[in-house]
Amino acid sequence: GIYILESYERDGNGKHFAVQFLANSGLITDANFQPLVNGTSHNDLLEGTHASESLKAGTGRDNVEAGAGNDRLFGGAGGDTLSGGAGADNFVYTRLSDSYRNDASGTYSSRDLITDFSGSGHDMIDVSALSFTGLGNGYNG
Repeated sequence: GIYILESYERDGNGKHFAVQFLANSGLITDANFQPLVNGTSHNDLLEGTHASESLKAGTGRDNVEAGAGNDRLFGGAGGDTLSGGAGADNFVYTRLSDSYRNDASGTYSSRDLITDFSGSGHDMIDVSALSFTGLGNGYNG
């Protein structure tokens, strides 16, 4: 059968999220969706739970503590501290201004700090939106 899922909220132009499923829609429940926790322009503390969540910091100097679960952490601007906790976490960067070093002044005040990255724990850093052609170690290339 056909199943359409729509959001209640509309944007300023009257548009709202909608997706159509052609699969067995009888099996779709709230457990199939990952909640989003949003920060503000202030220095926030965003805390996750044992479930898998997306935590999106705002423009302040935020502390993001995901807890257990396979979480997605978006630092945003402001030099944030990100802790994924247990689980295979994904640290996502969508703009260069999310975390950077200022070469002119030599300062790192706008860079994020990831406190518990574990490659063996299947954590990932997602910079695919930044279109890099290569990465260096920050010291010599």
